[in-house]
Formats: sequence, structure tokens, C-alpha cells
Amino acid sequence: MKTIFALFDTYEDAKAAVEGLLERDFTPDQINVVLQAPVAKTGQESGDGSATLDRLTREEQPVLLSGSGPVIAAGDLATMLVKSAAAPGTGGLTDALQDLAIPETVAEAFASGVEEGKVLFCVKTDDDRRAENAHTVLATYSARYPGDYDHLPTDDQL
Repeated sequence: MKTIFALFDTYEDAKAAVEGLLERDFTPDQINVVLQAPVAKTGQESGDGSATLDRLTREEQPVLLSGSGPVIAAGDLATMLVKSAAAPGTGGLTDALQDLAIPETVAEAFASGVEEGKVLFCVKTDDDRRAENAHTVLATYSARYPGDYDHLPTDDQL
């Protein structure tokens, strides 16, 4: 299992990346996002609501994270990540990301990005070629810190 993480400065960039991934035959269940609830709401209101990212985030309930405020997690990996970060006595989103083998400096950048209203994004795939395709799409839409990590739990471990 390969998981490609990235950070988008805007909801619109993340939305475009989702559509770009779908054009390359990725499926919505491979896409995970973590973002502040107000960012999701504003992003959803800025369009007609038909975009895949809007649909992925619309039904999710916010979870309160220390430092980030209420966040939306869409996708199984994102949900696990946010639940881990929200648990009492944990180090928040940075520690939860590090638990997924993301290096400390990158985990800190991702967590700070979410706190600042950016969109944390990850795509799961089963092979190297698809991981490279996802990386290319994310980079095309101005992703920050795109990287793949293959030490993540499998779907049956989530």
C-alpha cells in the first residue's frame, strides 16, 4: 500500500486535484482529506456543490482538534488520523501523522497547514505506478510537500 500525502493552500486547488485524480481512474474511496470545518463550508458554498470534494466533505461531522479547531475528515485514513489526534493525552495531529511514519518536520508542516486553513490530502493506492500518477496529479495542482509513505496500515487494519 502506498499513500501519497500533500498539502493544498486552498480548497479550490484540492477540489481540482480530486477531479484530476478521478480523470486518471482513481476512485473517491482512495481520496482522504482533513480540513477545518469553516474552510469546507466556505468551499462548498463557492460552487454548485456537485464537485467530488464537496460531496466527500458535506456529510462529515466536525471533530474538535486542539490547535486546529473543528475539522472535517473525509475518507477512512483521514478519519482514523483525526480520531487519533483528538484522543485525550495525545500530541494532536502532528503526533498522529508521525505515527503513520511521516517525518516530524513534514508532520509539523501538515498540522500547521491545517491550523492555517489549508487542506491535508492523501491518496491511497496499491502499486508504484499508480502512486507516481497520483504524485504527478497532486504536483500539477500546486500541492506542497507531496510524498509517499508505504508503512501505513492496510485497509483491514483501519
